[in-house]
Amino acid sequence: MKKYLLIIFSMTCAVNLLACAEKTETMTADKVVTQADSFVELAAKSRKTEEETGKKKIYKAEDGNSKSQADVQIEGIVPEVYRELFSGGSFDTNLVWTTDNEAYTELTETLQEYCEKSTVGSIMLATDEEIIFVGGFNAKEVDEATAVNPFTTYEIGSITQQFMGAAIMQQIQKGNLQTSDTIDQFFPEYPYGDQITVGHLLHMSSGIPDYINDSNKFFKGRTGEQYDAFMNGRMSDEEMLTFLNKAPLNFEPGKNAGYSNTDYYLLALILEQVTGESYETYMQKNLLDVCHLEATTCLETGNLTSVPLRNGTYMAIGKACRGAGDMHSNLCDILLWNKALLSGKVVDEAWLTELLDVSGGFSGGFMHMGEDTLGSVSTTQGYAAVNIIYEVNGEKFYMIYMSPEARNIMTFGKLDDMMREYLGE
Repeated sequence: MKKYLLIIFSMTCAVNLLACAEKTETMTADKVVTQADSFVELAAKSRKTEEETGKKKIYKAEDGNSKSQADVQIEGIVPEVYRELFSGGSFDTNLVWTTDNEAYTELTETLQEYCEKSTVGSIMLATDEEIIFVGGFNAKEVDEATAVNPFTTYEIGSITQQFMGAAIMQQIQKGNLQTSDTIDQFFPEYPYGDQITVGHLLHMSSGIPDYINDSNKFFKGRTGEQYDAFMNGRMSDEEMLTFLNKAPLNFEPGKNAGYSNTDYYLLALILEQVTGESYETYMQKNLLDVCHLEATTCLETGNLTSVPLRNGTYMAIGKACRGAGDMHSNLCDILLWNKALLSGKVVDEAWLTELLDVSGGFSGGFMHMGEDTLGSVSTTQGYAAVNIIYEVNGEKFYMIYMSPEARNIMTFGKLDDMMREYLGE
């Protein structure tokens, strides 16, 4: 995995998107929905039960027709929308869930030992059939009492692009767009518009410089006030396009691939022109509602339950970040998203195959991470987020990790090594 992290950072795949010098969200408990009481109280009860019984796993399901202790505890801990995800396992005294499937015992024990010592944030390992392991480690939510957990909401950075790519593919499936469409019809003043296609944007092969990681090139000639407006989410689309029109390409479109947040911002503008709806309205109706993602939002502030550890700085959410890195979510929602997308619930199978064609390095918000492995590894100024899909012998494994500390992206290398060793790669 280390080589993939080096690729990610050398290509500046991290989405340090619109990180602000000033906070745009107030860290107060009244602005968020948490399970503070249930987690704090259940943790206290759990420790007492452990002392009395000597058992670490206290919520184990029992046979019989009556409601088991595990069912009762799941109802007390897990929001109703996610309860069908949790079965065949138990929570320990730190409210870390592990499956009862003995085939994964060594893996879950190794994961838990590593996470307790070295991981900050929330992590999940799952298949289409079950959650193998999930929990939160070494950080608190905004109430300063609740430990981060599977339902804690984080900035997800470039994982946003998976949703943006799917939205565009929906329009292609409907016949409203084609991957071969050149973007001059959407941006008539852009001098390279007749050379760049929708497909180039989807595959990050446009050559357009990244407005985050290649900002000196994209914003050539900017004033301090203009860059401050961009970094704090105040720059308009009109001004963004003015800079786009003057920015030189990094390479001839279609001849190379290079990570560019700009590509997915432009896809959001195209989506709005094609559908006549705002980006956030379309995404809510056609993706978030369809996949029942109740904790996932677009272009919203004040709903994060996690706290960025290093400097307390949330991302400035402005229109110029839509489609590229504006979304917030949690582990369970991203698991639901993966399962919905890959089952053909979002786009049909033929279009899904095209969307996930990462042979050139990037596609639909995913990147190639090895044979039968694709995903997204990203950072914002305050957060790290990972969504990786491994496939072995037709079985999919999902590794989802969210951290309130951007530098913890490097710990994912060890987690990935564990997973690949288990899968025999």
